[in-house]
Formats: sequence, C-alpha cells, structure tokens
Amino acid sequence: MLSVILRPWKSLTIKQKQTFINKFTGNYRKLYPGSKTNVSFAALKLDMEQFDDAPALFGIFYEDLRNGKMKRSRLSHESFFQLLVEDKRKRKL
Repeated sequence: MLSVILRPWKSLTIKQKQTFINKFTGNYRKLYPGSKTNVSFAALKLDMEQFDDAPALFGIFYEDLRNGKMKRSRLSHESFFQLLVEDKRKRKL
C-alpha cells in the first residue's frame, strides 16, 4: 500500500494555492456559518486573483493541517484535510 504524500505549500502553484484558499474558506463558512472569522477570511482573499497572489496566512493553515497540528481545533474536521494537495509526481522507490 502506498502512503499519500502531501505537497508542501511552497511547492504549490499560485492557482493551486488560490483553489485551496477558496475551498478552505467555503468549507469554513459551511461548517461555522455564524463565525465572524468568515468576514476576516473574505477580506484576506479579496482580489487575490486580480493581483495573482495567495495570502500567506492560508499557507500556515495548510502546513499545520499537512503536519497534523490541528488535532484539537475547529480545523480538525476531516473535510479540511481533504483540501490538501496530493503529490502525484512519480517517485523513485
């Protein structure tokens, strides 16, 4: 059985980062609709496509999820882990 290797944030393209951010914020909004954090997330990602950018804060969330540091937080829901990008490049065994 092959283990899944997740790509680090720094290796993702801007498009992959923006996709993660959009899915992450949508998932957070769905799980916690009354949270004021949703307003902050919306402000952070505002115009990221226009400026071809990805706010670094989401890279911290991504890496913490990837490294298993979100065990006891709002981000411990399985749906957040499913947003991480699998490394599908061929690996030498």
